[in-house]
Amino acid sequence: MTAKRRLISRKLRELQRGEFEMKSRAKHPFRFYRYTGILLGLCMAVGSVAVVAEEHNQQKSETDSVDQMSVVALDDTLAMAEALPRSGSPSAVPAETENSNRLPSNMSISGFLDIAGSYQKSAADRSNLFLHEAELDVVAAQSDRVSVALSASYNTADENVSVCLATLGLQAYRASHGIVTDATLTAGLFNPRFGIDYQCNASPTRKLAIAPLVVQLTHQSWEDIGAEIEITGPHANLAAFAVNGFEPSEEVMQDVINLVTGLGDTVDVTPANAFGGRLGIVPFEGLEFGGSLAAGFNQSDENEMLMYGADFRLTRSIFDLRGEYILHSINRTIRQQDNHGFYIQPTVIVGRVYGTFRYDSFLAEGHPEATQLSVGAGYAITPGVEVRVESMFASEHADNQTVLQLFTTF
Repeated sequence: MTAKRRLISRKLRELQRGEFEMKSRAKHPFRFYRYTGILLGLCMAVGSVAVVAEEHNQQKSETDSVDQMSVVALDDTLAMAEALPRSGSPSAVPAETENSNRLPSNMSISGFLDIAGSYQKSAADRSNLFLHEAELDVVAAQSDRVSVALSASYNTADENVSVCLATLGLQAYRASHGIVTDATLTAGLFNPRFGIDYQCNASPTRKLAIAPLVVQLTHQSWEDIGAEIEITGPHANLAAFAVNGFEPSEEVMQDVINLVTGLGDTVDVTPANAFGGRLGIVPFEGLEFGGSLAAGFNQSDENEMLMYGADFRLTRSIFDLRGEYILHSINRTIRQQDNHGFYIQPTVIVGRVYGTFRYDSFLAEGHPEATQLSVGAGYAITPGVEVRVESMFASEHADNQTVLQLFTTF
């Protein structure tokens, strides 16, 4: 340790014991009082006492100020000394470099990680450990009304990382009270507001690893590029969107791709545009009813798909109940196929423990009804870290599956 560091350490110890302050205060006031008091006592009578007292108080105030400045200067010196690289410590980083790596105050980074293991008796690989979901979210406020959001997620099916959200948001209107309290315009890549599953299609809010059957076989986790406006108020909310295309279920899309007209022309399966929205009614806080509509058009501007939805959600204290019905109509000129289904899911959360189940039903035209029951429970090890277990029982018993999850947010 250098002489400078030893001096700094000694001064710091003196500060902690209060000795430095006492010494500083003891140097000047007593000496000033002694000599000045004698001199003024010879020249003045009663008035000298008041003068001495006044000057004594002023000198003490100045001395305190000097002491405070000394403490601040010492603190700054210590901070500078700590920022210097220590001998034999190549990893030491100057203070200005550390500050430059901090996030701006208008930016936030969050995300989640979901590791799962599954067991399915009918699968070729009965037991499997895999990365179920992983997502990184960045949000930056350009101003009090303009924001940018970007999310990248790991896709389990394709085993790759892709951008799942990239939006520029503009808050066009806001008010503290009234029929309308907020109006926001969004452009970019986002989840169109259809139904309520988009609100909980990620691990943090899903509670069950397996998505509802009717969602899987209609619009899945619909992501598209376009624009959307969302208007909210105390008792109602409205969202309207216009996006590039329209994603049907994998099963229906494959059927259409394989369908060929009598003239040998392949059916156009490339969606050109989609329009739709959702209207939500909130009678009181914790209860919401919603109705959704989405229409998809092909390259010839023909209406090829329609989706109608109705949903509700009730949240009271430790209890949450949600349900959704979707009618999915596909018209590919050659034939029309109507599919529909629903699910209902109650959840109870008590402290760190929760329990939930969901009943699903889906009826595709020309196929028997498919049903499944998912039962799950979870325990919060710490805030943001949960272990979950789920068992799914399907009408096709070969599809029965058990999933164990370890989930965390950051």
